[in-house]
Amino acid sequence: MAQAKPLLETLAVMESTGGEPDVIGEDADGRAICCDHAPQSPGARRNRCSDRALVRG
Repeated sequence: MAQAKPLLETLAVMESTGGEPDVIGEDADGRAICCDHAPQSPGARRNRCSDRALVRG
């Protein structure tokens, strides 16, 4: 349950930017695995990076 708020926020952002998010399962630690089923990256997300570690360098 600790991941519920960040997960819901992530799904909301995916949806609000034109994506088609879905929770498709869970990993070995019980964390949700999300997937975007949009046929191509929505225009609002094409130049956006959500990998914080990568952005920080």
